[in-house]
Amino acid sequence: MKRTIAILLLMCGLFVVKMQSQEAAPLKLVQTYKLPADVKGNFDHFAIDLARNRLFATPEAYKAVLVFDLKTGNIIHKISGIEKPHAILYRDDLKRLYVTDGEAGDLKIADSESYKIVSSVKLLEDADSIGYDPATKLLTLTMAEAMFTKPIPC
Repeated sequence: MKRTIAILLLMCGLFVVKMQSQEAAPLKLVQTYKLPADVKGNFDHFAIDLARNRLFATPEAYKAVLVFDLKTGNIIHKISGIEKPHAILYRDDLKRLYVTDGEAGDLKIADSESYKIVSSVKLLEDADSIGYDPATKLLTLTMAEAMFTKPIPC
C-alpha cells in the first residue's frame, strides 16, 4: 500500500514539473474593432452568436447594445431602449437576447433577428449579472449592491 501511494505521488510530482516547464504561447492580436467616437466608457459584458458571426456588446454609457459582425468587425446594429446595459445572454434556441438594464431595473428581452425589445421583467435598480442554468432553463440575476438573486424562467 505504501509503495502504491509513493508511486502515485511520484507520478503527480512529475506531472507538475512537466506542466511548469511548458511555456504558454503569447497572445496575438487577430482583429481590431473600430468604435464610433460617441461610444465611451466601460464594456460590461459580451455575448456571442457563432452561427451568425455576431458579437453583442454592452457599453454602459452608450444606452444601447452594439451588434458586431465577427468577420469584419463592423457594427451591424444598435439595440436602443436600454439605459444602462450590463450583462447579456444570448439564447440561440429561442433567438433571444436577455440584457439587464441597471438604470430601469429591468431585464430587457430582445428578438435577435429583428433586434426589437419584445418584453421586459421588472427587477430592482442596478440589475447586474446574469447566470443561466440550461438544465432548469432559469436565469439568475444579481443586483450589484444587494447581491440579491432572482430566478426567472426563460
